[in-house]
Amino acid sequence: MQAQSPWWAQAGTISSADVCQQPEETTVEWYRFGAGTLALEADDFPLRQRLSQVYGECALSASPSPTEHHMKCTVQSLTAPALVSVTCTDSVPLDAVAFLLHLFQDRGYVELPPVLPDWRLLGKAGRSARPLLAARRETMLVDRSQPWQAFVANYMLNRVLRLQRERLFFHAASVGIQGAGILLTGAKGAGKSTLSLALAARGHAFLGDGLAAVHQHSGEMLPFRRAVSIRTGLRAQRVDERLRSCPTVEECFPDGTTRLRARIQELFPTSGAQPVPLRSAIFLRQFAPRPCLERFTPSLQHLRFVQPLGCTMWDVSPGRRLIAFLQMLSRARCYFLDVGLPETTADLIESTVEGA
Repeated sequence: MQAQSPWWAQAGTISSADVCQQPEETTVEWYRFGAGTLALEADDFPLRQRLSQVYGECALSASPSPTEHHMKCTVQSLTAPALVSVTCTDSVPLDAVAFLLHLFQDRGYVELPPVLPDWRLLGKAGRSARPLLAARRETMLVDRSQPWQAFVANYMLNRVLRLQRERLFFHAASVGIQGAGILLTGAKGAGKSTLSLALAARGHAFLGDGLAAVHQHSGEMLPFRRAVSIRTGLRAQRVDERLRSCPTVEECFPDGTTRLRARIQELFPTSGAQPVPLRSAIFLRQFAPRPCLERFTPSLQHLRFVQPLGCTMWDVSPGRRLIAFLQMLSRARCYFLDVGLPETTADLIESTVEGA
């Protein structure tokens, strides 16, 4: 008996119209990411739950007014074979595989040798040549037997962000102190979330935890409030108190760490989230017995500390982006921060910003 070909060798014959199953009612859900919107029509509950859990504070209760930065994504479960069909449409054509390889450069994804004309395959390096997805034009077929919901959710988010060429997106936390926008950036585990939560616990505006959005011309910072991811370790006392009474979800991250997820509106219901002008950029340098802020004048050599999202560097001249980063920093007071205890470090940031 001849063995059946693997699904990725049959991709050209798979039709979502023929084999789509509808395990539950499909509705359109709306999200605002920065200045862009996503219309998601999906029949996969875990995917919708993932978006709601992480980006619930970006959800919209009704269809928004049309914007130029809009994308529609349809996700349909297939029965034979066990795949999902992901179709995303927006105003700018996109090479999905090249974009994914650009986004996830540090996660071991590679393009696998093609099997069918016009279809491109993506999978993990070192595995037995089993693709996670096959892509052709605006459609991807994704293997449901592999972890895929977080991957696709990240892809959709970044597709919307990459449409917003006038905004710069960073791996950073952002807060507002008396109307002044503060960008907190640094390596993984440097203390961005710890400090932004410590400041939010004092009543300051919490704009975002891991993603920050800055308009490259005006310097306006937009709120980007996804659920915060909180590592184990020292925290401000008021943050610990709130975590004991706030709903949280434990999640294992790709780097192997386990963190708590919590919505900021449940942690600190009175913490506002309005656009504010960028006034200070603080680069978390190292941990120290006592916190210390050292002001500096930004130059090209300091741009290595900026951590842009992959979508911000997509399909644009690196030189042009570096100039945009430098112009952004030149409008702000820039500091290196040696991080001490959360409370004393928050004291120093607060007094420095309020005294500027």
